[in-house]
Amino acid sequence: MNKFEFVSYDPTPGEKHLGIVTITYLGKMLLRYKIMPNKEGSGFYPLMASYKLGDQYVTAFMLDSNIEKSELDNFIREKVKQVILKEAVPRVESCGGELPF
Repeated sequence: MNKFEFVSYDPTPGEKHLGIVTITYLGKMLLRYKIMPNKEGSGFYPLMASYKLGDQYVTAFMLDSNIEKSELDNFIREKVKQVILKEAVPRVESCGGELPF
C-alpha cells in the first residue's frame, strides 16, 4: 500500500486559492490542502488546512517527519499538475499557447 493516494482535485474559481486537493494518508486519513498560486503566477504550492487562533493562523495538522512532508508536497504537486495539464491540453492545442506550469 502506498502512503499517499490521490483522491481528488476540486478547482475553486473566484477564490484566492486555485483549488482543494484531497489525499488519503496511510489508507486511514483524508488530508485536504489548498493549492495556492505562487507570487509570480507561474506555478503553485500546497498549503495545509489552518484555523485562526487569536491573531494567528495555526496549521490544523502536521506530519511529524520532514521527509514525509516533503514526499507529500511533491506527490501533491505531481498529481495536481497532471490534473491541470489534462484539463488544459484541449484548450492549449486549440489556441496554440503554452502550458501554464
